[in-house]
Amino acid sequence: MTNRQSNQKSQTKRIYFVLSVLLLALILIVNINQVYAQTGITVGSDQLILNSGENLYYGVMGETSNAGASGLLLQRPAGNNIFRVDPFGNVISAGNVGGVGLCMGSDCRTSWSDVVSSSNTWK
Repeated sequence: MTNRQSNQKSQTKRIYFVLSVLLLALILIVNINQVYAQTGITVGSDQLILNSGENLYYGVMGETSNAGASGLLLQRPAGNNIFRVDPFGNVISAGNVGGVGLCMGSDCRTSWSDVVSSSNTWK
């Protein structure tokens, strides 16, 4: 390689290095000026369409998982459980659970009058 070729190669490397530094600086400047909402983890979007058999969240727990384990656990910073699904599918909530119906097996009820008699006993 001649001296001239070596100088051209060195100059090309310097140009690429300077361009890389400028690109990195531009990326940093653009990101610093953006404001991000504190959302935690976001999964999916309004454009996500799930088909039959697809899941937004999916996980498998072994059949011998400890009863103290959680399939899903949401907590407050102090460690207080807000919502938990245990390995057996039981749902434990620190607050109210809402919905339009309550089902046990295939027996679904949509109002308290369907569940409790006038004498306040379970039907």
